Parts: sequence; C-alpha cells; structure tokens
Amino acid sequence: MNIGIKYCGGCNSQYDRVKLIEGFKKRHPENRYYGVLDGELTQDIWIIVCGCPSACACTDGLTARLKMVWVRSSEELALLETEIDKLEREK
Repeated sequence: MNIGIKYCGGCNSQYDRVKLIEGFKKRHPENRYYGVLDGELTQDIWIIVCGCPSACACTDGLTARLKMVWVRSSEELALLETEIDKLEREK
C-alpha cells in the first residue's frame, strides 16, 4: 500500500511526531511511504500528523484513494494501525 505522510508545522507539538511515525514505519515495512515533497500527491492513505488537537495541517491538493486519517496523538495512531491491518487482510 502507498501511504503518504504529511506533518503539521509543529508549532505546539505535545508529543514527538517524527519518532511516532518512524516506529509506525518500522512496524509496517510492507508499505511504501511518501511525503509531500516527493511530489506524489495521490496515495492510498494519507496520514496527516498533527502535534496537537488543533489539527491545523493543510491538506489542499492531497488525494487519498482509500482514506485520509488525522493523527493527533499516539492513541490515534494505534487506531490507524488496527485499520491498516484490516485493510491489508482484505486485499
């Protein structure tokens, strides 16, 4: 699965966003990961990583074939992992 990762600006981060996503990538090496700067703005899933509940990251121009998911905490990432595992099983 192709997964795009977009980070907010980090002005009010309440957790280590990068560390959280790096752990996610290590646990899911079967996927291909892209960032906005890679120029591939259409992905199967976009993970919008926000450091706080404001979730102010701009998603203009991003297209998700399956789902666009906002992650504002480690708990929300855990829910996403469950969903991705389910999508993988349904393939």
